[in-house]
Amino acid sequence: MFSKILVPIDGSESSNRALDKAIRIGKQFNSEIYVLSVTPEINMMRFTASTSQYDATVNQEVINVTMEILEEAKAKFSDYPFPFYSNYVVGDAAREILNFAKDQEINLIIMGNRGMGAFSRTILGSVSNKVVNSSPVSVLVVKDAL
Repeated sequence: MFSKILVPIDGSESSNRALDKAIRIGKQFNSEIYVLSVTPEINMMRFTASTSQYDATVNQEVINVTMEILEEAKAKFSDYPFPFYSNYVVGDAAREILNFAKDQEINLIIMGNRGMGAFSRTILGSVSNKVVNSSPVSVLVVKDAL
């Protein structure tokens, strides 16, 4: 039924709960799990060499943080008996999640409802809403603990 599960993550508590839920469901259905981290493309105006250097530094820092998030997610799969994959893409989060789900023939998307920080919470909330409303496959949104 759910042979392929996609879990978009951003390092937030909400996405960590979604990942935990995906692992539990994946064990029940013998599912492959795809963990996906999407970061927005950072396009700063490059007027000077120092601005360009700053842009490259910011981009590298975003990549480093994303890789740390993916490594933490991988650690949760130490006793997972089925295949899992971690992936990183740059772009619009909702669009990239939907494209990835289509390309990998995902059966279920499990995601948190809030991201990190007040601004990101608004963004991820918007992302989960877009994914729920646009996805041709089932989406399980894991709510924050009360």
